[in-house]
Formats: sequence, structure tokens, C-alpha cells
Amino acid sequence: MSLPQESHVQSVLQPLHSTLASIVSGAWAKWRSTELELQPASSRTRACIVWDAMMQRAFDAFENDPRVDVVSRSQTHYFLIDDSVVLRFKKGNVSGLSRNYPTQEALKFHEPENDLFGYPTKVEVVYVLDHTETEISQILIVARNANQVIWSYDLVETPAANVVDLPVEQPAPQVASRRIVRLKDEKTRKGEDGREKSGGDG
Repeated sequence: MSLPQESHVQSVLQPLHSTLASIVSGAWAKWRSTELELQPASSRTRACIVWDAMMQRAFDAFENDPRVDVVSRSQTHYFLIDDSVVLRFKKGNVSGLSRNYPTQEALKFHEPENDLFGYPTKVEVVYVLDHTETEISQILIVARNANQVIWSYDLVETPAANVVDLPVEQPAPQVASRRIVRLKDEKTRKGEDGREKSGGDG
């Protein structure tokens, strides 16, 4: 079994550290700006809204980045970086563990021996809330083996990860189609345009 190597992941993701952190912090800021309109809101509702905002900001941030392909599958989105590391955005607990409905694909993502759609190195960008659940306390890159964290590192505390805020999106007409990779028969196909309706549990 080949486990994700932290040094390899850091070297691939380091140029994107500030962007990844800003995607998360900006999505949380959007939630905070609309929170009062939705009171009382469940943690599930909050997670879904933040996830949708993270996806919108990620699409915007990576739209013209040749290093990043968007992989849309099973009502979620993955981001393939430099044909080397696959990541997704999630909410995690204080240990950095994300919660997922145990579909076969969710289970495969956390199995290092399973090279999901051809790319074995899979990590998550995980945001962790403080004890009051009013602010983000950490934004982590997390590698897992099933229900265990193999390693993690803090995006904000890692060198070259000073957060630069991306503009908070304003309500706008439907965004034009983006580069998205849709998968068939467990093989990545590049170059197809279009965008699926996002969904997820944050």
C-alpha cells in the first residue's frame, strides 16, 4: 500500500496554498454575511452553503489555471493538480476528519491503495471550526487512511501560505461553462466543457 507522501503533496500544492486558503475563508465569510437571514439554520444547512460557496470560488480561482482540472462525478467535484494530486474541500472535526455519507466512492477516496480514477494521491482541504462554531480555527491539508489521519498540515501556518483574499462574489447571471473533466469507466477524460449542478455535504 502506497501512502500519500507529505513532502510530495506540499511541493505540488505550495504554489496554490494561499489560493486554497482564500477559497475556504472567503466561502465562510459569505456564510457569515447571510447567516442572520437563515436563522435558525442547522449545521447541515450551514455546511452545504459553505460547500457551495467553496465550489463557486474554486471554479473562479482555477478557471484559467492550466495546472488544475475539475473532475465532476457523483454530484461532487474534485480538483486534479498537475496530474498528480487529487483534492476536495470538506468540513472536518477537531482531528481533521471529514464526515461523509459512506458511499462506495467516499470510501474509496480514503483508501490509499485505491487509485480513484487513476490518481493515487488523494487529500482533502479541510476547514475546522472553533468551539463556538462562529469562526474557522484551522484550514488543513489532510491525508487519510480510512478513518485515521496519516498526516496533516496547516495551510495558513505553512510558509508561502499567507492568505490573500479573493473577491467575494456578488449575485450574477449564470456563469459561462468551465473546463470540467467528466469520468467514464474509471478513466479521466479531459477537454469536455460544461458544468454540473454542485452538491455536497461540506
